[in-house]
Amino acid sequence: MNLAYQESIGGPSLADYDNDGDLDFWVAVALNTGTGGVDQSPKLYRNDGNWFFTDVTAAAGFGNLGVSLQSAWADIDDDGDLDLVNNGKLFVNQGNSNRWLKVKVDGINQANVGRDAIGTQVRIDLGGGDVLTRQVESGTGSHCSNDLVLHFGLGTRTAPVDLKVKWLNGNTQAIQDVAVDQSVLVQ
Repeated sequence: MNLAYQESIGGPSLADYDNDGDLDFWVAVALNTGTGGVDQSPKLYRNDGNWFFTDVTAAAGFGNLGVSLQSAWADIDDDGDLDLVNNGKLFVNQGNSNRWLKVKVDGINQANVGRDAIGTQVRIDLGGGDVLTRQVESGTGSHCSNDLVLHFGLGTRTAPVDLKVKWLNGNTQAIQDVAVDQSVLVQ
């Protein structure tokens, strides 16, 4: 996995910050104790595939953040890539040419599902055994909360995708031929 030891983790989360289809790993920290000379600052690890990670904290502009329990991923500027709020600062992702899809799930038409659709899962089958799965969740880690809009990085894919929605009440819904590089609403 190639992740460094962290003495005090305050807010771990997974997010595809580079839209390559692999979930990357962010770690906010509760204490910066420097225990045993170990760097205890927040870290961003890029998933290079097969869950092998590279520390890209400095390269992504997250060096010297200091202690912070709070962090949140969301596409603040609505350009298709995830931005990060940490330690009272907004880090706007400059993005790349990778493709993406954002899915807002609204439970208004589903029995026994709240409007925010917490717990609903959306899957995209990319073929060849590659399936991207996201679940609507209101919080991650300690003091952390991400956007309720599901974000899928699709790498270089330009072809439309099919969505499979599994609502918290057990109902399923299929949506076919969804164009990439857009936001869609599923009800």
